[in-house]
Amino acid sequence: MTSWLITSISTPTNPLTAQNPLTFFDEELEGVAEKLQVVRNDHLPDIIIFYTKQDETTQNAAVYTYKKTVHSFEAITFSTQKSITGLDSITPTGNKFFCTSFLVSVGFFFNENFEVQNEETIIPRYQYLWHPDFPHLGLRYRCNRKDSVCKGDEKKSNEEGYKANWHTFRKIDYISKLPICITLTRTSLSVEDFREGFRGVFVRLATDYIMIKDKVLVIYSNDTKYLSLTIVDLFTETQAPAKFPKLLNIKEVKQFDYAFGNYYLLLVDSSLTTCLWTTTATPYHFVRSACYNTAVNTLMESKFFLDKRTDGLLYMNFPINQKEHWTLRSTNRGRSWHEMKFFNTDAWKYSQRVHFKFSLHDSLNIPDNSESIDIHYHPLTDGLQPFITFDGGYTWRAVPETASKVILLNYRSVIISIDRDTNYINYSLNHAKSWSRLKLFESKPKVFYVVKLSNDDQKVLIVASGSNPQKIRFKGIDFSNLINRDCENSEYKDWYLPKSGSGGFCYRNEKILMTIRNSEIRCLDKKTDHIKQKFPCTCSSDDFPCTFGYRPYSAICVPEALSGQIHEPKKCDAETSDQRHHPGYVKLAETTCTPDISYSDALKLSQMCVNDEWTNILILHTKYKMYMLRILTPVSDIGEKEPSPIELQENVNINTPIAFDFQRQLLYNYHDQHIRQFKFFGTSEARIYFHSDPITDMVFDSISRVLIFLTSKRQLKMLSFLTNFRHVIHEDVVWFKYSFPHRLISFVTSRKSICHWDFLEPPKCATQNLDIKQAFIDLKKTMTFVLTSQRVLKIKNSVTDFTAQSSLNINDVSNFAVYGDHILNRRSMRVVITSDIETRPREESEPATIP
Repeated sequence: MTSWLITSISTPTNPLTAQNPLTFFDEELEGVAEKLQVVRNDHLPDIIIFYTKQDETTQNAAVYTYKKTVHSFEAITFSTQKSITGLDSITPTGNKFFCTSFLVSVGFFFNENFEVQNEETIIPRYQYLWHPDFPHLGLRYRCNRKDSVCKGDEKKSNEEGYKANWHTFRKIDYISKLPICITLTRTSLSVEDFREGFRGVFVRLATDYIMIKDKVLVIYSNDTKYLSLTIVDLFTETQAPAKFPKLLNIKEVKQFDYAFGNYYLLLVDSSLTTCLWTTTATPYHFVRSACYNTAVNTLMESKFFLDKRTDGLLYMNFPINQKEHWTLRSTNRGRSWHEMKFFNTDAWKYSQRVHFKFSLHDSLNIPDNSESIDIHYHPLTDGLQPFITFDGGYTWRAVPETASKVILLNYRSVIISIDRDTNYINYSLNHAKSWSRLKLFESKPKVFYVVKLSNDDQKVLIVASGSNPQKIRFKGIDFSNLINRDCENSEYKDWYLPKSGSGGFCYRNEKILMTIRNSEIRCLDKKTDHIKQKFPCTCSSDDFPCTFGYRPYSAICVPEALSGQIHEPKKCDAETSDQRHHPGYVKLAETTCTPDISYSDALKLSQMCVNDEWTNILILHTKYKMYMLRILTPVSDIGEKEPSPIELQENVNINTPIAFDFQRQLLYNYHDQHIRQFKFFGTSEARIYFHSDPITDMVFDSISRVLIFLTSKRQLKMLSFLTNFRHVIHEDVVWFKYSFPHRLISFVTSRKSICHWDFLEPPKCATQNLDIKQAFIDLKKTMTFVLTSQRVLKIKNSVTDFTAQSSLNINDVSNFAVYGDHILNRRSMRVVITSDIETRPREESEPATIP
């Protein structure tokens, strides 16, 4: 799995001279490196503390902090009533730290000046929990090992004592940024809110919960041993049940998250299928966004990663087989998923799939105000293969394989990591396009931490094993000698933020122009906002999840099978006052890029009706993959949209003919002399028809349930799935095209005849002595489209006289599709509006103009 990732990224050793040193301090201090802990406080970002945890073998433990003024580490001693020689724990809480030493039964706070405050006697075998933002809120508790039930004493003020036997619980948490405590007992969940005027929340029969900041997912286990869910918003103290299709039986909740007003759940159902569920335009109503079609080893990391800096951006690991994953990206909240582009420093593109291990992600290693930059890791057998993106995950560059995490220093100027040979570091000054290697050690030490020292310099600290087990090596590296000036405005480049699948660069009515430092210029990027300008663009229903009762399949929305009995959509009457919509797709408000107000209440959905249930779909093939493009109106965005990959079952042969029945969510594949039937979702497979002559192409008409196919003997045939009747439409056919909107088959014979057939009458043909490779006849618009062997698409305003001069010629075309008034050219993915084609003959030498 890893051989294709070993790509020999060039890292030439940099022999820095004494006039240009990087190391600014190098010290060995007392302490057992294997037991070293690091503590940082979000409220005091410039303070970093290292300590060796005290136990029976290390009673004289060390505590060190970095002194920025003197550029070195110093040992900390605390003046307490009882002499302490070490600490069991240091916990950040608000603008303070709380320490415990069970050896002498002392607990105390210290502030940013390391002054001891509120010393107290602590009780052995108790745990101490403090609110991360409010140091006056705390708890001490002890748990019974047999039943995991805990009893705790609460503290609401540093000046007062603990309230004895405050609570009995199985689980407890403080809520970040809010003075709120949440506890779970055997039978209920309760929320204690210390804000004035707030009463808290009480939920009966809760069995567990998952907390994301001030949002809590409450889990219930019902009589059938399946789960039901409620979402509690602690900021507003409101709660609502999570709504799912009625046939869903939830067996396990693997992950819960929230961003930009949307909830995300990774659930395992009763069939052991793992799916990502997202909220829709109707509040608290969830739709399936993506599922695993193959069995997954339960020990594998099967999660998603939500980038909370950018609306709609998330990554998810999809199984390749039972042992391997690969990661896809969505920019529209999971509506569609797309492959990412991976490059080495020499711009060589990876041909294999990359799997990000999301648990290795560390947001602290990315500077603030770097919304389009991120670092993820592909696990190797004996290390990590990092990748870094500068364009919101659209493309990724490989970082040399490492033994540690990668750090992007402040102002986005330097990328640094430890080499797999830990004597060296690798660093890049030009956005990972090239790398340098610098030797720091001689004995290949074990590296424990690589951290930034503050948020306003170019210093990084490496903590490693020392010359013996009782020593810790602290080495500071400063890159300010290499980059020591601020970037000027002329040293930035502008670029558009890619939104794959949502319209090229457009997402929810915005096209974002970004700016970034020119990677070839060494300067400090001190901009705090890299969004230069936002331009209006077309808002599309593809920017939103499918509506409740539907789920995405590649680029389209199909009915949700778990909804039970699916009723036919309500047809619009000519005089109806109901809202007209397209089933499965969000109807947008008239003046804003938001869902229509009808979606705000599930009861109002019954007031929506449909004129047309169908959507235009284009299927694209490569050697290894199939893609889908949904054709929308207005069509000006079609050429910019990125097709969505189609996830096929493992046994589908992509190199043999494939046809889709979108209405019934079925796929047909000819392989080994059989037409095989697969479901869009799941793993079922059935051989439904034997055909000895190889089939070279086929399509399926969902209305009449007819399969139309071409054989190697040049027979164009029709097979009815309702009657099992097989009919030969025509002999000597070399190519055919079926138009679903027209319900018309056009085909070409070896004798250069252009024919069409409408299911009702015998085919009508006209033989012309022309160079014809493909042809399509549009009877409604009296137009003929002829593709020659010279790759010229000729469009003629006639369906009888194919020798007439063309109204339009388009060069270098390999394939085309006709949708109403539009043609999609496969080569350029550009759209031609045929209703605008001039009726006068066009001179052959006159170049075609494509809008």
